[in-house]
Amino acid sequence: MLQQLWYSFFPPKIPKEYETILLQHSSYYAHLNPSLKKLFLKRLSILIHSLHFVSEKNIQVTQEMKILIGSAFIQITFGLKKYLLYNFKTIFIAPRKYTYKGMNQLIAGDVNPRKKLISLSWPSVIKGFEIEDDAVNIALHEISHSIDFENHIYPVFDPIHWNNWLKEGQKELLEIQNNEDPFLGKYAGQNMKELFARSIEFFFEQPLEFKTQRPHLFLLIQQLLQQNPLNKNHPIF
Repeated sequence: MLQQLWYSFFPPKIPKEYETILLQHSSYYAHLNPSLKKLFLKRLSILIHSLHFVSEKNIQVTQEMKILIGSAFIQITFGLKKYLLYNFKTIFIAPRKYTYKGMNQLIAGDVNPRKKLISLSWPSVIKGFEIEDDAVNIALHEISHSIDFENHIYPVFDPIHWNNWLKEGQKELLEIQNNEDPFLGKYAGQNMKELFARSIEFFFEQPLEFKTQRPHLFLLIQQLLQQNPLNKNHPIF
């Protein structure tokens, strides 16, 4: 919070390209009213200054990469007071999907709490923003994981709302595992962390369907994030 407080008094300058890139790729930002656009840009600029973006040798990390990945952080936390993470300060941007030793498949992103590292495949990030209504956005998904991990050490969410989510989420998890709820898909039934990340994707990319199909879960995420994406020009409470 000290870093956020410092930047609130001495905010970094916001390059014009921030808005250009966001208007091109982020429908969430594009629909915000002018005052919230200004707040979004301010938070994004502060966030980007607080993070360390890296990639493979000879791969340049561009402003577009920083802005889009950073925008996923701000989108999720826009209704919250806390939007800077203490544990996850490094973002590795992979030029393609990747794998690890012992794995039999390529992945688009992952979060490593031990290394305090978020890794993302850039082509997958772009695709997630280009197709805005399929509930598949790897940046939202993996950043949700990082916020989930962070919340266990430095609380991000209201404790009452988080406990309500855990309680009801366990019931939802069992329903998915028992094939009683196909809406969020089988992947969401792996564990509570995947249920949370998939719920965030659906919350932002298919909010009306989510509210219609699983209204109790939609309400829980709404309370956690303190926003409603159905109110596009003013989603935060």
